Amino acid sequence: MTTYYDFKTNPKTDEFTTVQKKRRRRRSDDTINVNKKVNIPAKNPEIETRNTYDVLQDQKINEDNLTPIPPPKIPPIMLKRIAEYPILLKRINTVKKIKCTAKESGELVKLFVETPDNVRDLT
Repeated sequence: MTTYYDFKTNPKTDEFTTVQKKRRRRRSDDTINVNKKVNIPAKNPEIETRNTYDVLQDQKINEDNLTPIPPPKIPPIMLKRIAEYPILLKRINTVKKIKCTAKESGELVKLFVETPDNVRDLT
């Protein structure tokens, strides 16, 4: 004889009980009772404040020990290399009266001048 399983009576669910108490939803306008007490000291202790940079105010600046700011380096003028660039350099030195030196770097020639005004004159 075959026995059928009865789904209505499950032995696992007979022992299980659900929690009947639900958590009540709190509204935003309800007041919240705080159980924790705030521990505030009776007297506020005075905190001593002082200026830590006060020592620097009294020091005298010794200008002899200051390092001078170096002048900014003047970038070289890049010129495409041509066959007669030494002749061109001589003309710049004599006609324009700008002292410049040249250095070859690949297919370019770098022209170094002494002042920024000379750079503006050449370009």
